[in-house]
Amino acid sequence: MSRGARRALVPALAALALAGCTTGAADPAPTTTSAAPSPTSSRSAEPAPERARLDAATRRDLQAVISRHPDEQVSVAVAPVGGSGAPAVVGRDEALPAWSTIKVPLALAATRAAPDDGSVEADVELALTASDNDAALRLWQGLGSPTRAQRAVEDVLADGGDRRTTVQRRSTVAGFSPFGQTRWRASDQARFVAGAVCLRDAETVTDPMGRVLDWQAWGVGRLDGSLVKGGWGPTDDGYVARQLGVMRGAKGEHVVVTMTIRTSSYERGSALGDELAEVLGKHASDLPGGRCEKASHSR
Repeated sequence: MSRGARRALVPALAALALAGCTTGAADPAPTTTSAAPSPTSSRSAEPAPERARLDAATRRDLQAVISRHPDEQVSVAVAPVGGSGAPAVVGRDEALPAWSTIKVPLALAATRAAPDDGSVEADVELALTASDNDAALRLWQGLGSPTRAQRAVEDVLADGGDRRTTVQRRSTVAGFSPFGQTRWRASDQARFVAGAVCLRDAETVTDPMGRVLDWQAWGVGRLDGSLVKGGWGPTDDGYVARQLGVMRGAKGEHVVVTMTIRTSSYERGSALGDELAEVLGKHASDLPGGRCEKASHSR
């Protein structure tokens, strides 16, 4: 897929972040929406956010891909852009190392801390389009002490809707960044992305995510108009490949997809990611999509 095709989604998401967010179910949504019913009393509570749902055919086809790879452990989470409910999950939702996918909230935190710093902007570009580890480390160090950096990134996660994940501030594996070792479930990651792309400053990260280098564009990155960030690395129990992304859904809506793949190598992991993305692309019009109509008040 060309970089231009991926880039085409960026203006759409920027336009989405002009006011709050609405979401659609897997079935085609009506062209008009009704106002929310007024509370019957002052004690009436806000309804709980609706859990994202996958239709039976999509779930079956995703599970079929997973079943063809019994030696791999896979988790796929799907949520509507702008949604705040629990994502739909297929597979085992483990808390595995985030690897380079954590560079998305890190980049947003760094830009907020130094909004007019050209060197930060350059490092964000490198960290997200080329997954440059040195650039990401500079962004992390620029946030101050490890504790301050941790809090800054966790603040971004919370702004997006993930209030459960704890960012790792100390190195636990020699040769790897501390933040990359953050344990991040695919479901929590999907919840974060669904909210983060609706923040007022979302274009800081969505723009470079739409221009990743070709070798970074596996999985959802193979779909036209997608935004992606991948990550991969070794663990004691095997190799872990990860990806977070946004793809086109039905009727101008957008869908968040995250995946974790425990496997034996990057090549096997990315190839399996391609298979999963092919299924998602086939069922794009059936996925739970959403849109942002107003920028989040958070930023």
